[in-house]
Amino acid sequence: MKNQLVFNIAKALYESSCADDLKDFPKRERNKYYITGDRNDFEKLYFRRRDFLSACAILSLDDEKYVEQLEKIIIAICDEYCWALPAHTPGVESLDKQSLDLFVAETSFALAEIITVFGDKLSPETRNRVKDEIKNRLLENYKNQSFWWESCNMNWASVCGGFTGGTLIYLFPDEFEKYKDRIINTMNCYVDGFTDNGTCLEGAEYWLYGFSAFTYFADLIYRHTNGKTDLFDNEKVRKIAGFMETQWLMGNATVSFSDANVNVKADLCLQHYLSRKIPENVHLLPESRMSIWGGNTKWQCLYRTILWVDDRKNDEEKLSHHLAENQIIINKDNYSLAIKGGNNDEPHNHNDLGSFIFADKDGQALCDLGAGRYTKDYFNDKRYTVFCNSSLSHNVPIINGKEQANGKEYFATLHFAESRAIVDLTNAYKNLKSFKRVFEIKEISVELTDIIESENKVQIIERFVTLRKPEIKGNTVVLDSTSIVFDENKVSLEINENLHIPHEYDTPPVTVYCLDFSVKDNVNKITFKIKLKK
Repeated sequence: MKNQLVFNIAKALYESSCADDLKDFPKRERNKYYITGDRNDFEKLYFRRRDFLSACAILSLDDEKYVEQLEKIIIAICDEYCWALPAHTPGVESLDKQSLDLFVAETSFALAEIITVFGDKLSPETRNRVKDEIKNRLLENYKNQSFWWESCNMNWASVCGGFTGGTLIYLFPDEFEKYKDRIINTMNCYVDGFTDNGTCLEGAEYWLYGFSAFTYFADLIYRHTNGKTDLFDNEKVRKIAGFMETQWLMGNATVSFSDANVNVKADLCLQHYLSRKIPENVHLLPESRMSIWGGNTKWQCLYRTILWVDDRKNDEEKLSHHLAENQIIINKDNYSLAIKGGNNDEPHNHNDLGSFIFADKDGQALCDLGAGRYTKDYFNDKRYTVFCNSSLSHNVPIINGKEQANGKEYFATLHFAESRAIVDLTNAYKNLKSFKRVFEIKEISVELTDIIESENKVQIIERFVTLRKPEIKGNTVVLDSTSIVFDENKVSLEINENLHIPHEYDTPPVTVYCLDFSVKDNVNKITFKIKLKK
């Protein structure tokens, strides 16, 4: 049944691709990024080709009639000008060809694994072409350069390092022995980017991307060395493996701080593998929490779903508490509350200190929008002009007309005891004497109190953000199953609408309702009650 599901996905990918996937891939499509800053048109073409590669390879495992198409798409990818995305290259041919980014590594690994799995079912010409291209695009660049991602503490280290290492194991094992320590050092840098209790600052989706690559490489090197090198023989790694399960919220939602998304699913093959490897921290999950993920190049995940997924029964869903330096997550019987601390210079940072998510049975009621559509400006000095990245899109105040600024010097500290969470936001804004945000956590409600002190007169707008159309009933804002009760003597309400462009290609903008409570003069302590319908 599991294998049939994989083949069904591959067949759907195959049928949704078109003849254009095998045609020329004109460089002018790539150059649009440098002119407009838009990534979407080129990347849709780029990843659709890799979808077609993945589909042909999976279908060829069961039916050799697809092998001819598999060889054609392999050669088409080998003919591409550059495997690195234009967002990661300068647009100068000599420098583009020296790039080794996420997708040079990912494409190399997929091709290396495919020609290894299929062996002489593919022509010698195809296998040799792949090996030559990978030697020129990955191996020679890795031998002759050092890269910034080798010492970074985020998913780039895991994906670039792990897929480079895996490619060398498959095609150039002697070269792998030369660079084994260098690659393992990069994987250790990735691990260093997590907090001591295994929290991923980039969010659940980037944990999924980075830790999948880490696991694929860890499995390969374990088998390659006959068990002598085990990257999971590390207490912190074992904690990191369980991170995904700390991010569950009520209503099938997930914590969407940073560039995460609202409804991330655990990956089926990864969950099965890790639950065998680290059963104390990783469990099988209800079907509503798992899916076949696939990533950008889906072959790796689809193939491992065939290899790794077994017939064990899923466990019951357990919504647990998660207390870390940068986030507090509390799950009650009827709702979930997630609170953000940390600083405003984290990987995939949003300016979101003191923000929170309140989720009910239908998902996020007071939300964090998560990742927006990636463009050139999303990753340059204009990042915080993008609505979803700024504090204006989060459940935090606007003080003296100013949003939060970015930088490590802007930070929040979290404290939790019994049923109270306190966030010290004094250093999240400029020129405040003190700012304490207090959450009183009850069975069907949360009371939120902000206490703000300043040497000078302070103007405060308390902002709450939702994707649900609000209904105003007296001193209550109704958001379907959740409502916000406010004190009309201390605040006045105005509803402002903004647009958010979600991360996924071809997804239309969504309306964001900003509930702006203007605090009256001389009021510096404001309480809101967020509660469920009885």
